[in-house]
Amino acid sequence: PFWIGKYPVTEGEWREVVGRPASGGDPNHPVVNVTWNQVHDFLEKLNASSGAGYRLPTEAEWEFACRAGMEGDFGFEGGLSKLDDHAWYVENSDDRTHRVGLKAPNAWGIYDRHGNVCEWTQDIRPLIDEQGHRVAEAVTKGGSYDGHYGYCRVASFVAFKTHGRYANIGFRLARSA
Repeated sequence: PFWIGKYPVTEGEWREVVGRPASGGDPNHPVVNVTWNQVHDFLEKLNASSGAGYRLPTEAEWEFACRAGMEGDFGFEGGLSKLDDHAWYVENSDDRTHRVGLKAPNAWGIYDRHGNVCEWTQDIRPLIDEQGHRVAEAVTKGGSYDGHYGYCRVASFVAFKTHGRYANIGFRLARSA
C-alpha cells in the first residue's frame, strides 16, 4: 500500500521547500528543469521538515495509480478519443506546460497523469553510453506537453540521465502507507 500525490509537485511547492526557484516558472505549473538527483535532495529537505517519508513512486506504483483500476492504453474510459479531456500533449498544449489540475482526473481523483510533464520515478535503468561508460538513467512516465500521444499511454516510458535537466520532466510525491 502507498499514497501518491493528487498533482505533480509545482514550482511553488519546490520554492517553498528548497528556498529558490527551479525554473522560475508559474508557481501553479509543474516544476521542471530539476534533475533526478535534485529531486532526491528536495525529498531529503521535505522529509527533514515533515518527517513524512516522501519518495518518488516506482514505475509499477505510478502505473497502478494512473490506471485506477482501468485496463487499456489510458487510465480513463474512452481511450484515445478522450485524451484531450485528460492530457496536455503536442496536439493541444501550445508547446508549454499548464497549471496542474486543469484536465479531468482519473477515477481515484489523480490529475495530470497523462501529459503536461513526464514524471521521474524511483526506477533506474543502468546503461552503457557510446564511450563504454556505465550510465544511470531514471524512468519517466506519463508523456509531456511536447510529446506525441503514444508517450501518454500508461505503459509507455522513457529513461533519462539522472543528472540531466529537462523542460518537460517533473515529478510526483509518493509514500508508503
